Amino acid sequence: MAITKENTRIGSAVVTWNSQDLGGLDAVEITIEGKTTQLKMESWGEQILDELQTAREATVKVSLKECNIEQLKNVFGDLTISGTTNKKVSITAGIGTSLYSLAQELTIHRTATPHNPMSSEHEKYTFPKAVPYGPITEKYTFSGYNVYEITFKVFVDISTGLICYRGYTSPS
Repeated sequence: MAITKENTRIGSAVVTWNSQDLGGLDAVEITIEGKTTQLKMESWGEQILDELQTAREATVKVSLKECNIEQLKNVFGDLTISGTTNKKVSITAGIGTSLYSLAQELTIHRTATPHNPMSSEHEKYTFPKAVPYGPITEKYTFSGYNVYEITFKVFVDISTGLICYRGYTSPS
Protein backbone atom coordinates (compact mmCIF):
# COMPACT_ATOMS: atom_id res chain seq x y z
CA MET A 1 0.00 0.00 0.00
CA ALA A 2 1.41 3.38 -1.00
CA ILE A 3 1.72 5.98 1.72
CA THR A 4 -0.31 9.05 0.79
CA LYS A 5 -1.76 12.01 2.63
CA GLU A 6 -5.11 10.22 2.67
CA ASN A 7 -3.99 7.09 4.55
CA THR A 8 -1.12 8.17 6.80
CA ARG A 9 -1.93 8.56 10.49
CA ILE A 10 0.11 11.24 12.19
CA GLY A 11 -1.41 11.24 15.66
CA SER A 12 -1.56 8.60 18.34
CA ALA A 13 -5.35 8.30 18.33
CA VAL A 14 -8.29 7.80 16.01
CA VAL A 15 -11.11 10.32 16.48
CA THR A 16 -14.60 9.69 15.13
CA TRP A 17 -17.73 11.78 15.38
CA ASN A 18 -21.09 10.47 14.21
CA SER A 19 -19.21 7.31 13.08
CA GLN A 20 -17.07 9.40 10.69
CA ASP A 21 -13.26 9.34 10.88
CA LEU A 22 -12.04 12.93 11.27
CA GLY A 23 -8.67 12.33 9.58
CA GLY A 24 -5.05 12.65 10.67
CA LEU A 25 -4.67 13.78 14.25
CA ASP A 26 -2.21 16.27 15.69
CA ALA A 27 -3.43 16.43 19.30
CA VAL A 28 -6.45 15.89 21.58
CA GLU A 29 -7.21 17.75 24.81
CA ILE A 30 -10.00 16.49 27.09
CA THR A 31 -11.25 18.80 29.85
CA ILE A 32 -13.79 17.70 32.44
CA GLU A 33 -14.62 20.14 35.19
CA GLY A 34 -17.18 20.50 37.93
CA LYS A 35 -19.20 23.58 38.78
CA THR A 36 -20.10 24.20 42.42
CA THR A 37 -21.97 26.59 44.65
CA GLN A 38 -20.82 27.46 48.14
CA LEU A 39 -23.04 27.14 51.19
CA LYS A 40 -22.33 29.87 53.73
CA MET A 41 -23.76 30.52 57.18
CA GLU A 42 -24.55 34.16 57.82
CA SER A 43 -24.09 33.95 61.56
CA TRP A 44 -20.43 33.10 60.95
CA GLY A 45 -19.86 35.83 58.38
CA GLU A 46 -18.54 34.57 55.08
CA GLN A 47 -17.54 31.17 56.46
CA ILE A 48 -17.98 28.38 53.90
CA LEU A 49 -19.69 25.35 55.44
CA ASP A 50 -20.04 23.16 52.38
CA GLU A 51 -19.86 23.17 48.62
CA LEU A 52 -22.38 21.45 46.38
CA GLN A 53 -21.71 20.28 42.84
CA THR A 54 -24.20 21.90 40.46
CA ALA A 55 -22.86 20.68 37.11
CA ARG A 56 -20.12 18.76 35.39
CA GLU A 57 -18.96 20.04 32.02
CA ALA A 58 -16.67 18.59 29.40
CA THR A 59 -15.01 19.85 26.26
CA VAL A 60 -12.79 18.05 23.78
CA LYS A 61 -10.37 20.02 21.62
CA VAL A 62 -9.15 18.14 18.57
CA SER A 63 -6.30 19.35 16.33
CA LEU A 64 -6.54 17.71 12.94
CA LYS A 65 -3.85 17.47 10.27
CA GLU A 66 -4.59 16.23 6.79
CA CYS A 67 -8.30 16.88 7.23
CA ASN A 68 -10.04 17.48 3.92
CA ILE A 69 -13.11 19.56 3.13
CA GLU A 70 -15.40 16.52 2.94
CA GLN A 71 -14.35 15.45 6.46
CA LEU A 72 -15.07 18.97 7.72
CA LYS A 73 -18.50 18.78 6.07
CA ASN A 74 -19.24 15.65 8.14
CA VAL A 75 -18.53 17.67 11.29
CA PHE A 76 -20.36 20.84 10.25
CA GLY A 77 -23.72 20.09 8.69
CA ASP A 78 -24.22 23.77 7.85
CA LEU A 79 -21.09 23.82 5.69
CA THR A 80 -21.78 23.85 1.95
CA ILE A 81 -19.26 22.84 -0.70
CA SER A 82 -19.67 23.97 -4.30
CA GLY A 83 -17.48 23.54 -7.37
CA THR A 84 -15.41 20.58 -8.49
CA THR A 85 -11.84 21.71 -9.12
CA ASN A 86 -11.88 25.03 -7.28
CA LYS A 87 -14.06 24.18 -4.31
CA LYS A 88 -15.87 26.97 -2.50
CA VAL A 89 -16.88 26.54 1.13
CA SER A 90 -19.81 28.42 2.68
CA ILE A 91 -20.88 28.28 6.33
CA THR A 92 -24.29 29.49 7.53
CA ALA A 93 -24.85 31.19 10.89
CA GLY A 94 -27.14 28.49 12.31
CA ILE A 95 -28.81 30.94 14.71
CA GLY A 96 -31.47 29.30 16.89
CA THR A 97 -30.25 25.74 16.24
CA SER A 98 -30.51 23.33 19.18
CA LEU A 99 -26.98 22.05 19.83
CA TYR A 100 -28.27 19.03 21.77
CA SER A 101 -30.30 17.93 18.76
CA LEU A 102 -27.08 17.97 16.68
CA ALA A 103 -25.01 16.11 19.29
CA GLN A 104 -23.59 12.75 18.19
CA GLU A 105 -21.18 10.19 19.67
CA LEU A 106 -17.53 11.29 19.78
CA THR A 107 -14.87 8.61 20.33
CA ILE A 108 -11.15 8.91 20.91
CA HIS A 109 -9.20 5.67 20.69
CA ARG A 110 -5.45 5.61 21.22
CA THR A 111 -3.49 3.67 18.67
CA ALA A 112 -0.22 1.83 19.04
CA THR A 113 2.94 3.97 19.11
CA PRO A 114 6.61 3.17 19.77
CA HIS A 115 6.08 4.32 23.39
CA ASN A 116 2.74 2.48 23.67
CA PRO A 117 3.02 -0.64 21.48
CA MET A 118 -0.25 -2.14 22.66
CA SER A 119 -3.44 -0.11 22.64
CA SER A 120 -6.08 -1.55 24.93
CA GLU A 121 -9.77 -1.12 25.62
CA HIS A 122 -9.27 1.23 28.56
CA GLU A 123 -7.69 3.72 26.18
CA LYS A 124 -10.94 4.54 24.37
CA TYR A 125 -13.02 7.51 25.50
CA THR A 126 -16.63 7.77 24.39
CA PHE A 127 -18.71 10.92 24.71
CA PRO A 128 -22.30 9.89 23.84
CA LYS A 129 -23.49 13.46 23.14
CA ALA A 130 -20.94 15.89 21.69
CA VAL A 131 -21.25 18.66 19.14
CA PRO A 132 -18.66 20.91 17.47
CA TYR A 133 -19.03 24.26 19.17
CA GLY A 134 -16.85 27.22 19.95
CA PRO A 135 -13.82 28.36 18.10
CA ILE A 136 -12.79 26.54 14.95
CA THR A 137 -9.27 27.57 14.07
CA GLU A 138 -7.35 26.90 10.88
CA LYS A 139 -3.57 27.12 11.24
CA TYR A 140 -0.97 27.01 8.51
CA THR A 141 2.24 25.32 9.64
CA PHE A 142 5.82 25.41 8.40
CA SER A 143 5.54 21.73 7.52
CA GLY A 144 2.95 22.63 4.89
CA TYR A 145 -0.04 21.12 6.67
CA ASN A 146 -3.24 22.92 7.53
CA VAL A 147 -4.21 22.18 11.12
CA TYR A 148 -7.85 22.56 12.10
CA GLU A 149 -8.59 22.97 15.80
CA ILE A 150 -12.16 21.98 16.58
CA THR A 151 -13.72 22.19 20.04
CA PHE A 152 -16.56 19.80 20.90
CA LYS A 153 -19.02 20.70 23.65
CA VAL A 154 -20.15 17.61 25.56
CA PHE A 155 -23.71 17.31 26.87
CA VAL A 156 -25.04 14.86 29.40
CA ASP A 157 -26.82 11.97 27.70
CA ILE A 158 -30.35 12.39 29.04
CA SER A 159 -31.13 8.67 28.66
CA THR A 160 -28.12 7.50 30.77
CA GLY A 161 -26.91 10.52 32.76
CA LEU A 162 -23.37 10.05 31.37
CA ILE A 163 -21.08 12.64 29.89
CA CYS A 164 -18.35 10.11 29.05
CA TYR A 165 -17.00 6.67 29.75
CA ARG A 166 -13.70 4.94 29.22
CA GLY A 167 -13.51 1.47 27.70
CA TYR A 168 -15.50 -0.26 24.98
CA THR A 169 -18.89 -0.77 26.57
CA SER A 170 -21.21 1.70 28.21
CA PRO A 171 -21.50 1.11 31.99
CA SER A 172 -25.26 1.71 31.88
